[in-house]
Amino acid sequence: MSLTLLAKEAAFFSKACGLEKSRKKHTAGTVKRDRNSVKKMLREEFKELLSAKTTDDILDGSIDVLYVLLQLINKLQEAGIDVEEALRRVNENNASKYTDDYEKACLWEKEAEGSGLHLDSTVVNGVEYYCLKNEDGKVCKPYDFVKVDFSDLIPENLK
Repeated sequence: MSLTLLAKEAAFFSKACGLEKSRKKHTAGTVKRDRNSVKKMLREEFKELLSAKTTDDILDGSIDVLYVLLQLINKLQEAGIDVEEALRRVNENNASKYTDDYEKACLWEKEAEGSGLHLDSTVVNGVEYYCLKNEDGKVCKPYDFVKVDFSDLIPENLK
């Protein structure tokens, strides 16, 4: 099932339950109000997820968080934002956080010296990949990381 279809189904739930009014036109103000409403719902659902004790509770909490995000994605799509293209760009951009070039990885490590980041490697399908991680294991951006550009995906009336 596509992201767009999932988002539309989640949005229908909101409309059918009277949680959201249909809009003919989205503005920066309506998107901000919708975002604030979603932030509140996400806090509640994420709190439940963090307190989950069983696998069943973790699955339920994860799906609830995803469901709220799908409602937001639908709102963004209705406002004229190509969310699937944004996701494609993020995936492509995230690929710049790892490399199979050892020399490049060593340069990243040298540039990160003193930052608390370390170079980590893993082998996938016989190829060794390198990335920078912090002490918690989070993958971090190398010094030459370029932020993804969404400016052309956001309609002028929403900027």
